[in-house]
Amino acid sequence: MTAFFDTHILSFLLATPVAGALLIALLPLERPSASRAIALSFSLLSFGIFGRMLMLVPETLANGHMALMEVRAWIPILNSFYRVGVDGMSLLLVGLTTLVFPIAICSDWKPSRHPRAFMSLLLLLETATLGAFVSLDLLLFYFFWELLLIPVFFLIGLWGREGKGAAALKFFIFTASGSVLLLLGILFLATTAATFDWTVLATQSLPLATQEILLALFGFAFLVKAPIFLLHTWSPATYSAAPTGTSIILASVLSKLGLYGLIRFCLPLFGAAIDAWQTPLMALAVAGILYGSLLAWVEPDLKRLVAYASMAHIGTALLAIFSLDAMALSGALFFMLAHGLAVAGLFLGIGFLDSRYGTTHITDYGGLGRRMPVLATLFFIVLLGAVSLPGTSGFVGEFLSLLGTFTVSPLLASLGAVGVILSAVYLLGLFGRLFLGPLSPRAALPGITPDLTRRETLPLLVIVLLILILGIYPNGILKKLNAPLPSVSGGTH
Repeated sequence: MTAFFDTHILSFLLATPVAGALLIALLPLERPSASRAIALSFSLLSFGIFGRMLMLVPETLANGHMALMEVRAWIPILNSFYRVGVDGMSLLLVGLTTLVFPIAICSDWKPSRHPRAFMSLLLLLETATLGAFVSLDLLLFYFFWELLLIPVFFLIGLWGREGKGAAALKFFIFTASGSVLLLLGILFLATTAATFDWTVLATQSLPLATQEILLALFGFAFLVKAPIFLLHTWSPATYSAAPTGTSIILASVLSKLGLYGLIRFCLPLFGAAIDAWQTPLMALAVAGILYGSLLAWVEPDLKRLVAYASMAHIGTALLAIFSLDAMALSGALFFMLAHGLAVAGLFLGIGFLDSRYGTTHITDYGGLGRRMPVLATLFFIVLLGAVSLPGTSGFVGEFLSLLGTFTVSPLLASLGAVGVILSAVYLLGLFGRLFLGPLSPRAALPGITPDLTRRETLPLLVIVLLILILGIYPNGILKKLNAPLPSVSGGTH
């Protein structure tokens, strides 16, 4: 039985959350707490399966090799297969996903209405996200890529805050537009080799003009999801209007899906096109760093501030990816994990404040350090990770990203490093405005739970510990990232 489970472990991983969703939807659950308990249990079970995956995957994989491979017939007439597997990069992101979803469920422990539907959609979203990270067939990847759009749209549109309808529609329009272009690119690419297996497609030598067209189609979809500067306008409104758990998932996991698509598909398939357009792409990433940082500096709303800060941090990862440098790519992958943890902690802490005081406007707060010392302490450590202080996970990823990028373009790397300084300014300034100084009138309202409960403390504490552990001992992650990086045709190394 154990051998069968290990052989099909990725299928069990994908089936577990959706099985929980079906259980919640079909069972006659009368108490809301039952659906919440089932959702959390199945999400934690997925994390347990990931733990078993860590034991099965070798510490290092030869470049381009996959572990835990499963191949089954899916749509034979199209030569498309259920082909899944992991390398160090996808394993890292599967781990982040299975960690973040239980945290998201805990953050929205009591949805405003219809808890069964809410929890079912969260679990369906987890399966779709995991499926995208482990798919090795482009058509299968597209299936999961499209599937995750459905639960996100309803989670925002039905359970969001003020402006939820417009935010859900904007998210749908941007994402669906990118998906249409992605599908066109996949179909165009598949006709060149009559297969959707990206490992086969990566062995082709396509003309530069063809690569540039395909890079535009694939890149638009992935960069919208990231999001990059100029394609980011959906993210502040969406992050602000979404429920806390959905904001955590969007910023922590789904934005990484866009970066993952660039590294997994665009680098090996269209490396020469990226090399030809390297300087404009890197400049666009730097513009996102500076633009997001400056807007975060002056933004009065907590959730929108984190959205702009996230765009700036994603810009650092994009800068490293477009540099086509091996060290920078390793740093970008590590930074994806570090940013996922930090932004999850930021949105989680903001959600705790919003649930108590009913506002995300920064000027409504002040002096909370004396009233909420546990939240203040944990939130401060998360902020240190977000500003990439040495000893935290953010420092390792950002330092490697910028150091590798510096060998390609010292000017753009130096401009990107300005974002590190600006993040310290606006994030540490945010902490002072929330937790230091005199207690604000709204924060002094009676009858409000003064500090975090044990249920609230645990997920935030887990994030804090991981930020510190990965900052002190990053090699456990880095040694899995060095070998699996895809080769880049036409790039510089």
